[in-house]
Amino acid sequence: MLEKQMRNIPYNKSEHRRLLQNKIGRSEASIEFKHRNISAILELLGFEILTGYLPAKNYQNLLARIIEETISATKFQSQPVTPEDTYELSETGTLFSEAPPEKLLHAVNVPEHIRRLAKRFDPVLRDMQNRKLGIAGERRIYEREIELLKQSDRLDLAKKVEWTSQERGDGAGYDIKSFNTDGSEKFIEVKTTFGSKRTPFYISDNELEFSREAGQRYRLNRVYDFRKGAAFYELNAPLDKFVFLSSVVYRAGFDEP
Repeated sequence: MLEKQMRNIPYNKSEHRRLLQNKIGRSEASIEFKHRNISAILELLGFEILTGYLPAKNYQNLLARIIEETISATKFQSQPVTPEDTYELSETGTLFSEAPPEKLLHAVNVPEHIRRLAKRFDPVLRDMQNRKLGIAGERRIYEREIELLKQSDRLDLAKKVEWTSQERGDGAGYDIKSFNTDGSEKFIEVKTTFGSKRTPFYISDNELEFSREAGQRYRLNRVYDFRKGAAFYELNAPLDKFVFLSSVVYRAGFDEP
């Protein structure tokens, strides 16, 4: 089902449930709930959830182990979109703006084997390594900025919008330079995922430092559900107002930095 969904191949969920009923003798409601459990684990791993099956998180340990074994035996092991040109990207259409996820101030009780599974199939690393996905997400935001300025009768500013990461490289600390309708600058960093709104993301030291320097001129646009039409939310500086920041990579050298 997941592979068909990623390839935009139609499938009949009701027929699939009926076939499973005949095979395993469980009720349709039970089978539907189990698919919601599967969606919950897929969401944790940064994969797309099964369309129409909202995540239900009280799943059994056995289900998580079976999903781990299944993913390990498929092409999804290293990346759910390998090779990159296998699956169609959502590069056109309206990009909807949503509210950012809530920053949870209490610990989420995730079993240790699920944490291990999430680390093994790290969705953050997959997104970061998928250059085609990153460029496609940046393009959507770049084109959206131009269109918004045109709609506000600021054609002069629309012509000045810069796709910085493509025109000047990745070292600027942001991806796009755009403008508010009053002419003031804003600097946009774009992070894109095929996963859900709550899928975490990497931000480099350089990007984080720039966000602090730019202050109110900084925006982080998080584009998510990219293959299924795409939506995004926006975070302002300081970023730690919205997300928890944790060190995951260390620089090793023989001279003190």
